[in-house]
Amino acid sequence: MKAFIALGALAALCHSAFGLDEGAYTIGSASLQSNKILSVNEEDGQSLSFSPNKGDGSQTCTVGGYLNCPDQERSLCILGGEPQIYTAELANDNTYELISKQSGYFLRADGDNIQIAAWDQSPDEQFVLTPTEN
Repeated sequence: MKAFIALGALAALCHSAFGLDEGAYTIGSASLQSNKILSVNEEDGQSLSFSPNKGDGSQTCTVGGYLNCPDQERSLCILGGEPQIYTAELANDNTYELISKQSGYFLRADGDNIQIAAWDQSPDEQFVLTPTEN
């Protein structure tokens, strides 16, 4: 099953400020192993977790899903049907903090899961965005 996490709006918002081009990206966590990227659970097709990069493009192919995070702090994000806007702020040389425009909370890696939470300056809230060819 192919998964897609829509980051077109993110890329468009950040293009001029951070040099991100429009297109598809994989999302890796600065606090996890470098080979893990955000992926959709193949069993339920909706929950998200950081899993090893398969390197075959299946974690970024377009099937029409969006990263959806509730407004409540520490809620897990899922793959949903409604577009949400996230802004990216440069945290370090190669990492970004991703902030929900809707709630103002930051995306955070929580083990292998992703959730929305208040800013705490930890590496759990820093992500590596890697452009893909898909």
